[in-house]
Amino acid sequence: MSLRCVDPTMNRSVLSFDLSPDEWRTLERENKSIRHLRMPCCNAQVVLKKSRRGTPFFAHKGKGNCATTSETETHLRLKRMAVEVARAYGWNAETEVAGTTPSGKTWRADVLARKGRHQVAVEIQWSSQTEEETQRRQARYAESGVRCLWLFRQKRIPVDRDLPAARINGDLDGGFVALVPKGYGEQSVPMREFFEAVFNRRFRFGLPLGCVAHVSIQVAPMSCWSCNGQTRILTGVDVDVGPDTYRLTIPTLGAHPEHLELFKIVRRHIPDGLGLGNIKRRYSRTQQRSYLSNGCAHCDALSGETFEIDAWYDEKPVCEFTVHVDELWHRAIRRVMICGSSSDPDVLEHVLEDERELEWGWGIYSFE
Repeated sequence: MSLRCVDPTMNRSVLSFDLSPDEWRTLERENKSIRHLRMPCCNAQVVLKKSRRGTPFFAHKGKGNCATTSETETHLRLKRMAVEVARAYGWNAETEVAGTTPSGKTWRADVLARKGRHQVAVEIQWSSQTEEETQRRQARYAESGVRCLWLFRQKRIPVDRDLPAARINGDLDGGFVALVPKGYGEQSVPMREFFEAVFNRRFRFGLPLGCVAHVSIQVAPMSCWSCNGQTRILTGVDVDVGPDTYRLTIPTLGAHPEHLELFKIVRRHIPDGLGLGNIKRRYSRTQQRSYLSNGCAHCDALSGETFEIDAWYDEKPVCEFTVHVDELWHRAIRRVMICGSSSDPDVLEHVLEDERELEWGWGIYSFE
């Protein structure tokens, strides 16, 4: 089963899903008469067929010595989807495209999309494949100047900046979902939306500058340990970006001079009349240091980090706003990834600045 054949008389490729039912029947009659169509894999004569689900495809009239394996309906559906989405975003895309590296090694892409000087291959790997074999095939694409995206059915797949990949979940009846590895866990996205992100350059490794982040300010009630009065505290600032959510707490926002700049942005968005105590730097005898902290609205006693974490169970969002991730937000998120919720300046002083030490993965991001 193949979605593409070659018409040597017209020097063109023919994709089955580009033809209307009438055009398909006309082509079938012509091919029976003059046998002009050829398979792209081996130049064998072609027979036009339809699957049990009604999908039109091309098949070998006689298999002969061709080593190309027959494809499943699932394979055809995913390849067609990739081509349709790529074309919708201005790419010139075809299925079953062969190529040769400068050193003479051959490759055949399930889908190859071209746009200007850019070339993107899509490989739909339904059977299991070792990481070594994936890297070997990826190297051939790289040598040819082709960026290759891999879609695997198997559970364990490589996660690498130079090897864009996702897992395939679902079926023909219920639809397909892309499971994108993101360092920890996976981001689940309907397959068509995934291809849209790929061909619209929103499928990225790491946290890209300029992407959209949704910020949510969380507040919770609590009893003051000092005066027993009821007060409210700001428990966290959640930054929802791409596949992940990162939490910035008041102590972490005050732990680095750059973070204080972010806190100024956050404070401008906090609504009035919430009954919050003053947020300022206070000295903690328990930790024997000063840090940015919530305070009681009645007696201004420091609300320790432990009490704030306990209050997370009762927190509610009071404000949401959108930002574009700049260097300031990017560095704050990286520190949270490495140090968690620690606000200890000695810890932050030794934050690793090498992104390769972080558990970045692939994700789909918005830039609007």
